[in-house]
Amino acid sequence: MKKGNNIYKRKDGRWEARYPRTRANGQIQYGYCYGKTYAEALKKRREMEELIEMGIETKPIRAKTVADLCDQWLRHKALHVKPASYDKYVYSINAHIRADLGPVSIQALDDEHIDRFTAGLFDKGLRVKTIRDILSILNSILAYAAKRFPRLRRIQIVFPRDDKAPARVLSEEEQTRLIEYLRADLDPCKFGTLLALMTGMRIGEICALQWKDISLADSLLVVSNTMIRLRGHPEESKKKKSSFPRPKAPPPPGSFL
Repeated sequence: MKKGNNIYKRKDGRWEARYPRTRANGQIQYGYCYGKTYAEALKKRREMEELIEMGIETKPIRAKTVADLCDQWLRHKALHVKPASYDKYVYSINAHIRADLGPVSIQALDDEHIDRFTAGLFDKGLRVKTIRDILSILNSILAYAAKRFPRLRRIQIVFPRDDKAPARVLSEEEQTRLIEYLRADLDPCKFGTLLALMTGMRIGEICALQWKDISLADSLLVVSNTMIRLRGHPEESKKKKSSFPRPKAPPPPGSFL
């Protein structure tokens, strides 16, 4: 039975949606996705079309190794996370997970592999927080695999404890000395540091500032954008800056430069 939109109900009861995946020798090559309902098949096809627009390969990945699994997980995440998060995932996977566990068969992956991988991260001299972040990504990949490959044994990752030392806060005397240093021979770098110190702005927010965001007459600075650095996201060339309304109160009189 056909319901339209190139979506058909198969004899086995599933709905099949067809979409143009690529073109070879002048011929359109189609891809197919399936769902239990018409709406599910339509949703999956729209996701595939979005992946194609982003320049991500939509050909089904037959996950045999951890590297294959990483590729499949990244393709899934590309549609559901912010570019900055995707960039972080790509870097951590390529620099650590793929480099150390990539060739391992997903059927053979066990606790011993994970323990050696964790020990290797410590051997690299990484901070505990960084190691926990990498293991969190790996844990999400394994959870994704468990849903799609029910026969795989679910591996429980043991996260190292992060004993954080309390953050050291500058004393009033140190703050005064820092401000005096920054104001002497002021340059763009010192100005940015001073602005962060006086307003609590983040580096990305400072880098995204424009003159229209500043009112010297009203002693008002409005944060409406943040700048992020992207390396791995498919839409890196299209999306360099994310915007969100976030007004800041004007600083106390005399405290802003």
